[in-house]
Amino acid sequence: FAAVVGVDTLRGTVEAGKRSRHAKKEEKANVTDFFRGVGYSAVEATHKGMIRRGATSGRGNVVDWVVGTTENTGEYLNKNKEKVGSAGGASAGVVVGTLLGGPVGAVVGGIVGGVATRTTIHEIDKQVDKKHAKNSDLKPGQLALDGT
Repeated sequence: FAAVVGVDTLRGTVEAGKRSRHAKKEEKANVTDFFRGVGYSAVEATHKGMIRRGATSGRGNVVDWVVGTTENTGEYLNKNKEKVGSAGGASAGVVVGTLLGGPVGAVVGGIVGGVATRTTIHEIDKQVDKKHAKNSDLKPGQLALDGT
């Protein structure tokens, strides 16, 4: 789990560094992009927090940074929930598998835990999407009271 998030964090930091120097998306990263990205990510998060509270100018503050960072984290988890969830499920499967079957159980448990978690998250997302599609036909103020 930590490895998945760690790799994505490093990639995101490098991408922020490239944005800070106005590099094109397809342009190769350079050594300084990671270090630029650490600071620029904080600036972007602070700006996002300022927008959330309706500020149009100024430097922002630590609360803006926290709000922006929290929103970014939520967006990341929403976008990557299958990947992050399956990593967590695999980790739990390794622990259970080790307890029940030793080294072989760890491997099998990790695979089963990861696949089962990813599949479950995917199926739940499909159900949520169906519900949203069904409710998109409602008029403003109308409630969906059919219980589905």
